[in-house]
Amino acid sequence: MATVEITQHIKVTLGGVVKEYGDTETPVDFTITNGLVHEVRAVVADNYLDEVLWTAGDGNFDAFELLWFVSDADVFIELRNTQATDEFILLEVKAGVPLILTSDDIAGYDTATRFDDAVLVEATDWDQCDQITVQRNVADAAGDATVHLVLFA
Repeated sequence: MATVEITQHIKVTLGGVVKEYGDTETPVDFTITNGLVHEVRAVVADNYLDEVLWTAGDGNFDAFELLWFVSDADVFIELRNTQATDEFILLEVKAGVPLILTSDDIAGYDTATRFDDAVLVEATDWDQCDQITVQRNVADAAGDATVHLVLFA
């Protein structure tokens, strides 16, 4: 068992008024059951689809409890369920803004929209992410993306 400390903070100036949310001083403790980590750094070429970053079994685990992902360029990350019908949820991740998920249990998204064989439909029949891919789907010569994925189980 291990503990991951997570801090999140944002600051914005709106109409001359500074607003801050979150906390950089007091982290939230998140307990990881197995104390396992899988870390991947990759360069994803522009106009490239489906760079696989993790598949169940990588890092010696089939399910994760915490996902942390960041990219130096805008990308799309896909949380896939390849066991049944190769469905996935596609999330846009902006450059430099980390994505944190506290479970691979996608059942909570069972009414969310997702793509199935390039057709936008409602996700109704999948429950757990078993593969993570990333896309840099931009015009040619727009530049590569360097991505960093860390999974904990």
